Amino acid sequence: MRLKAARILAVSEDPKAANVRSRALEVIEEETSYITAETTCNPFGQPALVALQNRAGKIVAMRTRKYDGSYIVSETLTDLSTGKEIRTWTFDPRGRRVQTAMFLCLDKNGDIVRDRKGNPVLIETFSAEQRSITSVRYSDFNPTIKAAQTTRIYPCKNCAEVTGIPNCIYVW
Repeated sequence: MRLKAARILAVSEDPKAANVRSRALEVIEEETSYITAETTCNPFGQPALVALQNRAGKIVAMRTRKYDGSYIVSETLTDLSTGKEIRTWTFDPRGRRVQTAMFLCLDKNGDIVRDRKGNPVLIETFSAEQRSITSVRYSDFNPTIKAAQTTRIYPCKNCAEVTGIPNCIYVW
């Protein structure tokens, strides 16, 4: 609704709308600048594969999870532009990460930020001021089991400051 109203104000020829036109353009930019994480679940409703899409809709990174029955065993983050594994995390029998959780830095287009050697930049997790909206789709055969979910990830307000990386606009 907010986006629809902003679009109407942005193209309005009404002189009364002129004083809010710049704010309407800001709202349009804010509401349309997101990256998407598409999660596919296994038959038990557990997230098995998460594909991260940049703003253009191209898949740039992927997380795959392996399970031993109902327990998560490992999670692998892969850079799809090179096809290389970025990192693999293992989990203890209670489902807690053995290694430190890390964020992947992404630029304003949703592409992976790289260091001088061309390696993807991973940073330790922090309290990121980043809004996200998730929608869930359930199985046709059993409506209580999650089949997939889509998450829109909006730009982070404090990522560049906290990480010290000026082009770190999103973290995942």
